[in-house]
Amino acid sequence: MSQTIVLPWASYASTPFSTGEKSIIRDYCGYPPYGAGNSGFIGYRFFQASGTLEYRLNNLSTDEIQQVRWRADLIAVMDAALATASSGLDTAQASVWTRNKNEVADRIKHRNYHCRKIADSLGVPVGPNFSGDGSSVRLVV
Repeated sequence: MSQTIVLPWASYASTPFSTGEKSIIRDYCGYPPYGAGNSGFIGYRFFQASGTLEYRLNNLSTDEIQQVRWRADLIAVMDAALATASSGLDTAQASVWTRNKNEVADRIKHRNYHCRKIADSLGVPVGPNFSGDGSSVRLVV
């Protein structure tokens, strides 16, 4: 008996990424903006991981493109939920309902899981802008 595996990303477009999609994927993976093009041999554009990320974004198979688009859509939904999660932070208890005090942290962990999955699937480490679990402060000197 043969079973067909239904891929959740099968309905997504398999065309190459637009520059806007690449920008969003870079952000989700924790990498800074690429910029408008060649402007000299300095900065993040020439770091190995950034170069690998750019190569992969430009050379994925159609199935891989669909999978990354699907996961990026999941993260966009999570970002929208995070943006409104603070609306209930001032409520300690309402009738029998009690707010999950860890809601924002739980949502950030879930979102970051999917961000790491994109970076992992592209074969790059999360970038220098990746925020982790949201509990740390990063200083740039």
